[in-house]
Parts: sequence; C-alpha cells; structure tokens
Amino acid sequence: MKDFVSNKDFKKMIKNGWIAVDVRTVYELSFLTKIQEAINCPYPDIIKNMDKLFPDKDSKLIFFCNAGNRSGLVARTYRHQGYKNAYFLQNGIEGLENNF
Repeated sequence: MKDFVSNKDFKKMIKNGWIAVDVRTVYELSFLTKIQEAINCPYPDIIKNMDKLFPDKDSKLIFFCNAGNRSGLVARTYRHQGYKNAYFLQNGIEGLENNF
C-alpha cells in the first residue's frame, strides 16, 4: 500500500476535508513557499506530540515538507501508531511547485 499522495490528488484531498500538516521548521517557513490551508508542526515535535495534536486516530492527515523526506518519516510513524489515514505529499512542496 502506498503511503504518499500525488501532487494531483493533494489539492482535491484538502478540498475534501483532509488536514494538511507542514512539518518544516519556523525558520524554513520564513522564506519558503507556504500552503495557506496547512497547519504547521515541525518535525520532530509532530512525532513527540501526536496523541495531543491528533487524538482521533481516524484523522485524515497529509504531511508535507520541502522534498518529502521528513514528511514521509512522519506519515510512516503515524501509520505504525495506528493512524490509518496518514499520508505524505510525494516530492514535497518542491514537487507541488514544479507541477502547477
């Protein structure tokens, strides 16, 4: 089973109520592209606080970062903890920018 979403599906899923979670640092957000609908919780805090941030393990989550490395790790960690609807944006925000 794949644990990522394509650039094409990302916007559709956000419009359908999925939660976009930006795992980049506050410093990165100060000069890189942001997604308005996203909430920010930097890695590794997103891992340490998963039960507090998303107590409902049925939450529909799409994690993203610059290239997909950190967000992929986060999505896989969440899935291992029982969050069956945890995915990451394939190729991160950089891939999204290059396809729109």
